[in-house]
Amino acid sequence: FQAKKIIFNILDWLIILPICVCLSTIVFNYFFTIAEVSGDSMLPTIQNSEQLVLFYDDDYERDDIVVIDVQREHNLNIINNKYYIKRLIGLPNDTMMIKENNNKIEIYINGKLYTQEYYKNNNEVFDYSFFNLKKYTVENNLGIYIDSDGKVLFTYIDKNGEIKKTYTIPEGYYFVMGDNRDNSKDSREIGLIRHEDLAGIIKYR
Repeated sequence: FQAKKIIFNILDWLIILPICVCLSTIVFNYFFTIAEVSGDSMLPTIQNSEQLVLFYDDDYERDDIVVIDVQREHNLNIINNKYYIKRLIGLPNDTMMIKENNNKIEIYINGKLYTQEYYKNNNEVFDYSFFNLKKYTVENNLGIYIDSDGKVLFTYIDKNGEIKKTYTIPEGYYFVMGDNRDNSKDSREIGLIRHEDLAGIIKYR
């Protein structure tokens, strides 16, 4: 009886383990995976070293927090390919304006004030309006340029590997920023992000 029990236990494990491995492989390859944050660019929304659940979803909406596969051949000012976690601000066909109002920087998307509602539940004091206007110029080929009338001129690398500038975000591209605007390397510097380089959406912690 004892020998039979041992044999059945072994058989159980021989059957269960492969099934578990197969299910895990399918889930983590096609549905979601775990991502760990490295850096402070999404403070205060997301903390450094926080564990997040990344869903392989390509139905992107404004304000989604996404993981981006940033690569030298597709983005500006990139030394090493790596993954970034940022927030989707500008979608295909969007235009943006940046205006200063009472010493605060306001973002307008398609002529409408971008309210940034996701900051309301945070207790920490951050200057969310910060946009770093002076750092980005046409001459240094960074991600954006603000015209004298406030219009944003975006920079991106097209399908042929050429650097282009546009006032309207092209189809298949996105404008992203970190919530910690004062300490985030994002589309202001690395240019617009290709749809193909969006790895998925962060939905749970």
